[in-house]
Amino acid sequence: MDPKTAGSFYTLCSWVTKIAYVNLLWIVFSVAGLLLLGIMPATIAICTVVRKWFLKDPEFAIFPVFMSTYKQEFFSANKLGFILLLTAGFLLADVLFLQSVGGLIQVIFTVPLIIVIFLLTAIILYVFPVYVHFEQSFFLQIKNALLIAIVNPLHLFLMMITICAVSVIYWLLPSLIPFFGISLITVLVMFFALKSFASLECRQKETI
Repeated sequence: MDPKTAGSFYTLCSWVTKIAYVNLLWIVFSVAGLLLLGIMPATIAICTVVRKWFLKDPEFAIFPVFMSTYKQEFFSANKLGFILLLTAGFLLADVLFLQSVGGLIQVIFTVPLIIVIFLLTAIILYVFPVYVHFEQSFFLQIKNALLIAIVNPLHLFLMMITICAVSVIYWLLPSLIPFFGISLITVLVMFFALKSFASLECRQKETI
């Protein structure tokens, strides 16, 4: 094996190992928070770690960064999760209501509801990267997550397509989920989100 191939193989193995490791941490810390309270801070923690990988921060120990982020953001992350869950629950209730009433009301409100669901999906995909990349107030995080998604439709589309592709793989090979379930999706989301942030920064510099 030539040095270039060996180097590429080593890099691939390193990424696979790291992605599997942070996925394990996400599972452990989610369970530690009794799932309901653990999922959101664990998700913020995994996003923080993945962001450091992409920004090529100096070597850092994954576990201490994950744990400190989990503890520091525990309440703020759960606040965000509560708002997102409440909004999603409200939209689900609207969908069930429209299915039950049918007729003209269903026809009139279906398209606006689909648009709102799409916008909420965009917010959910971008709000975690925005949370860990920018220091902003809670409502600014929500607002900017939506705005960045809207002004970067290509990145949003690629993000959704790749997540759907990975979801299909998980459906076909569910044995991969314990090893890469959340972490691989996080890597994809952070990759395209950071591309969006970089594009936004370039646009801001051009206007100065």
